[in-house]
Amino acid sequence: MHVIYIKNAGNLPENANRKVMLQDTSMGDYNMVNSPAIVHTYAKNGNLYASMEAKIPFSDLHGAVAGNQDISMKTPLLGNKVVYAKGAGTGPVVLASVGFGIAVLSLFTVPKLRKKFAK
Repeated sequence: MHVIYIKNAGNLPENANRKVMLQDTSMGDYNMVNSPAIVHTYAKNGNLYASMEAKIPFSDLHGAVAGNQDISMKTPLLGNKVVYAKGAGTGPVVLASVGFGIAVLSLFTVPKLRKKFAK
């Protein structure tokens, strides 16, 4: 299980964007330098809100390629909730299967469409 903390997210002004550092504590304090993350703050009805965008490459998680991954994210600035994500890579097998399925369907539909529009 990976526990990822958001660093440098304190004291954000209203209506601002700030790049923040993600830190994975599952194997010590590893700064995820290849994982860009930005916190956006905005004010609405007198309250300060924040949202975050993050892109975490699989290589930054240092997990086994075929293994399942459990990720949780939390920060006091964004609320007391913890965001959990679970998943595993499907690999090229699913992509190849979808492509094959589309190719098979086109064998049946394209000739019919050609006849319909040829009239």
